[in-house]
Amino acid sequence: TFVFVGRIGREKSIDVLIRAAAGAAARDPEIRLVFIGEGPNRAEMERLARDLGLGETVRFLGRIPHAELLRSGFLHHARGFVTASVTENQPMTVIEAVRCGLPLVVADVVGMRELSDGNALRCPPGDAEALGDALARLAGDDRLYRELGAKSRAFSSRFDGREVAKSFVEEYE
Repeated sequence: TFVFVGRIGREKSIDVLIRAAAGAAARDPEIRLVFIGEGPNRAEMERLARDLGLGETVRFLGRIPHAELLRSGFLHHARGFVTASVTENQPMTVIEAVRCGLPLVVADVVGMRELSDGNALRCPPGDAEALGDALARLAGDDRLYRELGAKSRAFSSRFDGREVAKSFVEEYE
């Protein structure tokens, strides 16, 4: 199961994720993609998933309160965090996924490159086929999953509150 957390809007390239899930599921019918969040295009995206016959593959869970999401362990037990968005700048949901030790599958764009230092499979922006291939690859390769997860855990120290505060103090001094 792969997870996306965020706004269900066109600007997040949700349609690309859904098409990628279709391609990945054609290779591995056990793959699942779960969307957590709300947004103005949710009904449209649900319709696209239905039209592509992805009723078992793609799920929309709606908004889950932040504390409940973290307590649920959902992020901690997903195979990876995925986003096709090309308009991010230090997105908190991706940072939280890194802090949970998740491998990332992301668009190869500014904003995502800074959050994916050996812990991600990067795909060309808007390329649903490449994204689907990356999902299928990560789903089927336990060694890759462990390697990328370990890199996320190691990389996550950059986002520890104490470390961030210390760097601010050093910068101000």
